[in-house]
Amino acid sequence: MESPVTARLLITTSTLHLLTGNEGQVISELREVSGADIQLLHGEPIPNASDNDVVVQVHYASCIIQDSYVFFKVLKSLYLLLYTELL
Repeated sequence: MESPVTARLLITTSTLHLLTGNEGQVISELREVSGADIQLLHGEPIPNASDNDVVVQVHYASCIIQDSYVFFKVLKSLYLLLYTELL
């Protein structure tokens, strides 16, 4: 059964360059490899978020069970990219 899947990650603007740096190559590659629609939502109203936070939205219009693994890998890649740099 196909259904849309969306995940949102809240990141700080100080880590945003990890996705948009190198002229957007990283986020472009993630989009191309995964087939996901990945957007940066600036100014998205999120409870308890600061003005320095940005929402990264990852969306598949229709995700079948086989695609869920790819979806998970995209989220894991984003997490590792954004949070291992902070350690």
